[in-house]
Amino acid sequence: MATVPNHQIVFKLDNGIGGSLTDYGGQITEIDLPVEIMSASHHTFASRYQNATVGGLKHTIKIKVRVETTATSLHGILFMNAHSATPATYNGTYTFQVGTPDVTTTGSLTLTGECKLTKAGSPYKAGAGKGEIQICDYELTTDGALTPGVV
Repeated sequence: MATVPNHQIVFKLDNGIGGSLTDYGGQITEIDLPVEIMSASHHTFASRYQNATVGGLKHTIKIKVRVETTATSLHGILFMNAHSATPATYNGTYTFQVGTPDVTTTGSLTLTGECKLTKAGSPYKAGAGKGEIQICDYELTTDGALTPGVV
């Protein structure tokens, strides 16, 4: 069984609302896609001791992106959409695909779905005189209907 080396991932996103999938994996310094299963327990008098309610799934894509000055970079697209004055732009959805480095190899895993930009960090965080690459944090929340796949 093949294992995936740390920090090697393919992350494809629309290159704009309604654009085509473009691989931005090389511009991401960190990525996390935790899954939250909505569930709760509650009590009803004169009933069973405890009832459980299980709801849907929530996926949040947390990414740290290198700040690049081009409008077509991942940071450029997300930054411009987050700061747009047009609701259709900042409320728009993106198609994404995340997977293991070689999505052409048999057995490679992918996850595809729709997501929405829900949090944009500041690219202006800086340490005086450090000279390190600027990183900006973004969060994209999915609609819960993700399609897992094995190539």
